[in-house]
Amino acid sequence: MKTKKIYWKNIDQLDSNNQMIKNIHENEFVSKLPVNQNDNIFIGKGVAKVEWGGQCDDNVGIGSGVMSTGALNDAHGNVALGYAAMKTLTQIDNNVAIGSGCLGSNTTGTSNTSVGTGALNANTTADSNTAVGYLALVTSTTAARNTAVGHGALDSVTTGGNNTG
Repeated sequence: MKTKKIYWKNIDQLDSNNQMIKNIHENEFVSKLPVNQNDNIFIGKGVAKVEWGGQCDDNVGIGSGVMSTGALNDAHGNVALGYAAMKTLTQIDNNVAIGSGCLGSNTTGTSNTSVGTGALNANTTADSNTAVGYLALVTSTTAARNTAVGHGALDSVTTGGNNTG
């Protein structure tokens, strides 16, 4: 049987003058983590402040508003770093979002990688995209299996698939 792991469980023993530690301690989410969730790490104001359903394991969210408006329902192996990254996720697996607003509208798309402010921000359900660069694939909503590298790469693709730019 897996055990519950909360990495800031003994937060009161740490230096309360450290601002990052103070923010973690005061975060409303800490007291709302369901018991049956394992190996999740969340740091930031309002992070993962959502309804939880199903088993959600191995997720990392760091930044204000990360994973904050969807409903974590059977979400596994996601990493979101940056303001409002992966904000609306629900039932998704194996996504990486590094940068403000990356994968911000993603609800059920899996196996996406976005690096750079706004990369794949409009993606909702598409799978297997790679967007690296400021606003790369920014308007893509349901386009799958695309690779975009560079500032604004493939920024006009919305629903197509298998593009490289």
